[in-house]
Amino acid sequence: MRGALKSLVANQPTDAIGFLSEYFQHFYEDKHDKLEMAISLIQSSNLCQSVFERNIFSAFEMLTDSAERQSQGNTKMSAITGSQFSDLLCSLASVYLPREQRDAYLRKYNCHDFEAIIFPMYRSAVYCCVFLAAFLQCATEVYQKLDPEKSNKVEKVVCDGLITYLKDSFFSQNDSVSLLQSGSRLSTFKVLSLLKTLRPLSTNHFMTLKEFLSACTHLFLSNITSLT
Repeated sequence: MRGALKSLVANQPTDAIGFLSEYFQHFYEDKHDKLEMAISLIQSSNLCQSVFERNIFSAFEMLTDSAERQSQGNTKMSAITGSQFSDLLCSLASVYLPREQRDAYLRKYNCHDFEAIIFPMYRSAVYCCVFLAAFLQCATEVYQKLDPEKSNKVEKVVCDGLITYLKDSFFSQNDSVSLLQSGSRLSTFKVLSLLKTLRPLSTNHFMTLKEFLSACTHLFLSNITSLT
């Protein structure tokens, strides 16, 4: 709004209403284009590539107002609006996360449209989304190994044990590469030995894949401070 008023004063158009209508139309189109470019930039690399961090920062710069950054003289002090932040996360979640897990993730970073979101919070939210996607992919692969007949039910005691192991495997790591490597090893390592240990304890209570992923999502988001 401040930019619109400055532009209105500077141009002094005869049709102020028409001028403002055109201004906000261009503003919306520019905002939408920037959002799409930012999403594409984040998607262009993965967590294990060194360029991923640089792309996250470049996407943030793309979303912030360049004139504001220049006047501040410090990109670390710049911010995006809560509205931009919410739009970005909704778009990221639709790309990376299963539908059932998106709402839980978005609730984690709920904010007001007028809030100023600085880079550390933006970075944490982006990493959270991408890490959560990798975590759920690993959890899905493990569940499928325990359900070769695709019955969509695995003993609950087994699932609970695997959730505990997932927690220990992921959140004991100190960096993103080690975290993802530990997750990939879980897809092929210790699953059968865990199965042999836990299945004799079965109580004929079962967990579906949807329930398992929901529990994994809750586990991940409740431990998200480990990844920031």
